[in-house]
Amino acid sequence: MLLNTDAGTPFNKFEEAPYELQLLVQNGATNFQALQAAGKLSSELLGIDADYGTLELGKFADFLVLDDNPLIDVKAVQQNNKQVYKKGHRMF
Repeated sequence: MLLNTDAGTPFNKFEEAPYELQLLVQNGATNFQALQAAGKLSSELLGIDADYGTLELGKFADFLVLDDNPLIDVKAVQQNNKQVYKKGHRMF
């Protein structure tokens, strides 16, 4: 199970990816499984897991800062005013 393997195509916009996590959970995945599908597992499939996919020393720090815990409610990633960090730098 992976997240948005076709994101960015005409009918699969990047901004809809957070909603896909909700759909994964509604169809039987746990919150943890859905979040892994968006990060760790996708980076493994792409062969970039040495640098991305998990927050570890020596990897690029791409992450979100959210008000609520997505392990409790995966819809937390749909927060409109979340902070987004790419390679450790705040993008917005």
